[in-house]
Amino acid sequence: KNYLFDIEREESDLAFMRTSDVVNHELDISPDYFLDSSKFENNANPNSIVFSRDGVIGETAFITDLDNPFIASGFIIFELNQKASDFGITPEYLFAILKNRNISFNYADRRTVIASTIPHLRENLGKLKVPIFEKNEINEITKYVKEVLAFQKSRKKLILQVRSIFEEFFNQVFDNWEYT
Repeated sequence: KNYLFDIEREESDLAFMRTSDVVNHELDISPDYFLDSSKFENNANPNSIVFSRDGVIGETAFITDLDNPFIASGFIIFELNQKASDFGITPEYLFAILKNRNISFNYADRRTVIASTIPHLRENLGKLKVPIFEKNEINEITKYVKEVLAFQKSRKKLILQVRSIFEEFFNQVFDNWEYT
């Protein structure tokens, strides 16, 4: 009952992100549903990572400052604490680790149940072992992931700009439209 569709939403409303809304390692720029920002608050910060525990388990997305999401319960939200930072772990490095098939996908595959049982990873993800490489290797991986994320962010910005231009154009056209 709280869902808003794209046509009903205000610009400030939150994108309601379901597990099917992770596309190409990022949150879908055109999700199906939104939530009224006066009733709900953004529940994930930029540089957080979401990892799906329902649906296609192991789908991972990096949240940027362009996203304004409300993350559904089918995800686990990862945010680094001070202890992780003390080891030199960056959000980008953790993202790369979670995208690595040898770590997270095998982990998810081993716990995927086919049938009417929905696998629950909440308790078991605490057992996920994050390899800690040398500082220079972590920095190199972080650099590469930052480059990829910068390209994704640039693409997302362009799409949003084009969308805004089209909406403004069509609003002007329809404001001056004479109906017969």
